[in-house]
Amino acid sequence: MIEAGELRPESPLRKACERAKTAVAIGCYPDGERDLARLIDGRIGSVGSAHCNDARATLLSLLGGRPPGFPQ
Repeated sequence: MIEAGELRPESPLRKACERAKTAVAIGCYPDGERDLARLIDGRIGSVGSAHCNDARATLLSLLGGRPPGFPQ
């Protein structure tokens, strides 16, 4: 497995993976805040707890991307 940042279509690494029979290039994109909020609300919205707003805010801050200081 190779993890890389954004690879343009002309990137040698991306081209090599796309041509290889034993490799694949898969684009992964971070979810937007609206998508994450919808996901979270769908999971905790039915609980009906007073702590849901705190949990929602915490989850929004943790999901959807790399945490600050995480190596690229």
